[in-house]
Amino acid sequence: MTLELTSTEFILLLPPVVFLYYLIPNKSRQYFLLLINLLFYASFGYRYIPVIMAEAFIAWAVTYIIAGKGAGGRKALTATAVVVLIAILGFFKFGDRLSGSIIAPLGISFYTLQAISYIIDVYRGDVFPENNPLILLTYLSFFPTITSGPIYRYKDFIIENKRNNSGLKPEYDRMINGMVYMLYGYFLKLVIASRAGTAVDKVFGDYQTVNYGGVVLAVVACLYSVQIYTDFAGYSAIVIGIAQIVGYKVPENFLSPYMSMSIKEFWGRWHISLSSWLKDYIYIPLGGNRKGKFRKYLNILVTFIISGIWHTVNGWHYIVWGLIHGVYQIVGNITSPYRRIIIRKIGMAEDGIIRNMLKRAVTFGLVTVAWVFFRNGTVGSVRYLMSICSLDVGNAGVADIGLTALDCIVLPLALIIVLIVDYIQYRTTLRFDEVVSLRGTVTRCAVIVSISLVILIFGLYGDQHDAGYFIYRDF
Repeated sequence: MTLELTSTEFILLLPPVVFLYYLIPNKSRQYFLLLINLLFYASFGYRYIPVIMAEAFIAWAVTYIIAGKGAGGRKALTATAVVVLIAILGFFKFGDRLSGSIIAPLGISFYTLQAISYIIDVYRGDVFPENNPLILLTYLSFFPTITSGPIYRYKDFIIENKRNNSGLKPEYDRMINGMVYMLYGYFLKLVIASRAGTAVDKVFGDYQTVNYGGVVLAVVACLYSVQIYTDFAGYSAIVIGIAQIVGYKVPENFLSPYMSMSIKEFWGRWHISLSSWLKDYIYIPLGGNRKGKFRKYLNILVTFIISGIWHTVNGWHYIVWGLIHGVYQIVGNITSPYRRIIIRKIGMAEDGIIRNMLKRAVTFGLVTVAWVFFRNGTVGSVRYLMSICSLDVGNAGVADIGLTALDCIVLPLALIIVLIVDYIQYRTTLRFDEVVSLRGTVTRCAVIVSISLVILIFGLYGDQHDAGYFIYRDF
């Protein structure tokens, strides 16, 4: 039995597990959590367990040793441990090209980055080394985030862990808010992402043999932007909500990224846990923007190339995707003063509605072009984008791209809801569940019932729609 987050088994098991979690004495709670973590992870395959245990042991042993070593020894040991963890990750991510029998453990890309950040933070003196290896294993295997993040920092986890094991109580508001955010995540995934994915899979698979036309191809490329956002943001909302229910505050992973008015702003709002990790452990150590413009631009490129390598699963087009975003940022930085001059000369308001809408549209368009490379391979993406440039209508109808008449009603309406939610979050920084909680008990209950019904009625399930599959689970 695989406990996918969208599976009936997981949804039915979660309430009794949470009930037992709060019943268990405080001092024993963390060991119960560790047991749940390992059982959950083992449901995807028992062979994964030794790998995460090995990484936890390496992180614990190294930090235990460097805590008592001199500066030289600490640096060498820290570097060695990081290299070993990267080697383990590389072996599983790229080993299948040498042998088809090598299967990467689920979530290894995420918990390896957590282990590396913990070791480096101990070396820097930002956190104290963990004396108990089981707590470190609990941190790396935390069941809400183990499969696809968000990347949870040890310094955030340990604060919550100590509080929860000293006197955690099932607070009503925290738990209800967590449930509301979970439901919103299921709405994003099952109502929008799965529906958009139907058209994306069909068109990206058939565009070389079917005359869809440039307009349809452009619309479907935008749908992929919608799919990957609602899929990953939906997953993040589900796991953040679950963590909140069991007393852990996992940082937000998405902050209305498609409301961004530049690529730089986009990366401050998209997959925030990875973006901040790359900034803290790659970009800044390389020198950041402190060593002149050339080094700054080089550091940006290196950081985004590393991001592409981290995403790499079955092709090098992920590196191309990362490189594209790096070039976007560099070009945006170089042209910024010239664009401001042009805006002033044509008399457009510096912070006017029209200019902001234009900036959002351009940013979304650039991001969408890069997503095509993320989804379709390098050569295939070039062909796809060239086909879009034709801008002809083609002879494909709605049914030819896999959407039904109902889909064409549900999808736009659902996207309007997401746009409203994202706009409110962009303006107030409040999450969906936080906005709902401010409206009182009656509104909160109405939202819970309404979203539940929408998911049950319009969510896509069954053999044709793998509801348990999340895009970022591949990484």
